[in-house]
Amino acid sequence: NFFHHEPVTTSLGLKRGWCIDNLRYKPLIKQGKSVAAYNRDNILVGVIIGRVLSSNQYLQKMVDSIGGPIYVKAISLVGSANRPDRFVAARSLLGYNPWQFMKDRNSQRIYEAIIMAVHKNHRGKGIGELLMNEMYPIIKKAGCEYSYELYTSMYSTAISERLGGYEVISAHPYADFVDTNTGEKLFPTHDKHTLMSIRIKKI
Repeated sequence: NFFHHEPVTTSLGLKRGWCIDNLRYKPLIKQGKSVAAYNRDNILVGVIIGRVLSSNQYLQKMVDSIGGPIYVKAISLVGSANRPDRFVAARSLLGYNPWQFMKDRNSQRIYEAIIMAVHKNHRGKGIGELLMNEMYPIIKKAGCEYSYELYTSMYSTAISERLGGYEVISAHPYADFVDTNTGEKLFPTHDKHTLMSIRIKKI
């Protein structure tokens, strides 16, 4: 398969490993609310991996609060990422918090899109739009009122703008993500990607 390629993964040196696969991706995929695209040779070329969150999932909310820092420490210790704390800092600066979003919008159920990626050799073929159009009927059937999505690349951002109907609730240029203590850029490798944003869509 493949690992999505965008500023966060390149800047942090994020790569596949046991912790990422077994503590993050596989549990999400087992929920059955993810979609994938394959080419004619049955090779995976694109994915959207996410989860349904309900306002009454108090245990899951607690796990997210406690387990997040542990997960970040684990992937750092096993060499799956360099300084994953930078991504945590960036999400904090953006105000990334799907649980708080549900509370603010008085929503009972939302879909949090964790990974949205198309293989770099297959971009520009409409695969991203296809995946997103497949995803929305699935999460609507699951009773979701909103999708809650973190956009980290110019490609996924462009898809959301073409599809329309999204509300940008927070956005920050990559160039302005800096360590408050050292002034060091958190994402020095962002190339043509200029913005990280949180976008939501009413289902």
